[in-house]
Amino acid sequence: MDKVQLRFRALQLRELGFSYGEILKEVKVSKSTLAYWLKGIPLDEQQAALLKSRSIEKQKRGRFSTSIALRARKVYREKAAYDDAEKGFKLHCGESFFMSGISLYWAHGGKKSGYFQFVSADPEMIAFMVSWAEKYLLVPHAMSKKEIKFRLFVHEPNKGSNIEDFWAKSLSVKKDMFKMTKIKGRGMQNNPNYKGSCMIAITNMALLRRVLAWQNQLIKYYKDIDKKAVSQTETHP
Repeated sequence: MDKVQLRFRALQLRELGFSYGEILKEVKVSKSTLAYWLKGIPLDEQQAALLKSRSIEKQKRGRFSTSIALRARKVYREKAAYDDAEKGFKLHCGESFFMSGISLYWAHGGKKSGYFQFVSADPEMIAFMVSWAEKYLLVPHAMSKKEIKFRLFVHEPNKGSNIEDFWAKSLSVKKDMFKMTKIKGRGMQNNPNYKGSCMIAITNMALLRRVLAWQNQLIKYYKDIDKKAVSQTETHP
């Protein structure tokens, strides 16, 4: 179409209540040219209401499409993480250290925090999980050991009783690696050996997905063992 035809078509579409963006999809001119052509041609109330209605509907479709795309990406990430974790589990399931770490996380690890989180009052258990995380989570991904964060939880009456020194020495880390100690309340601990509890955290969602996938693999692994045992018993009573 020549410019006269383009201008006529633009005017037609505007009178039907189409927006500038909608008109430009059909009338291939610059926005400034279109604005010049349509200058002084306002929309009546009905046309304005129709344009607003279509705009709202378009926004809804856009939000819906975005929601679907985000959901699809999430499903893809979770599927990729599960497939990758399955390979890792098959590679390490013969290692007692690996299996013990998953079992401990299954029992005491945080599942709803959005990142890897493990809490215990036992310094040896915390040290065990730190070593486990360094070997199976950080090293394979070339992540720094500084990714592991520490935080202590103590009761109000016990704060300031050299608990930070105790945990730093037990874990062979510097005191400045601990985040601010969290006070749990005023419940008194009469145990003279009470040293609170320690949380280790790695704020990486991908690693949490990996551990949770390993946890599912662990459950499946032992269920399969039980099934084989039952089958063998039935075959050889």
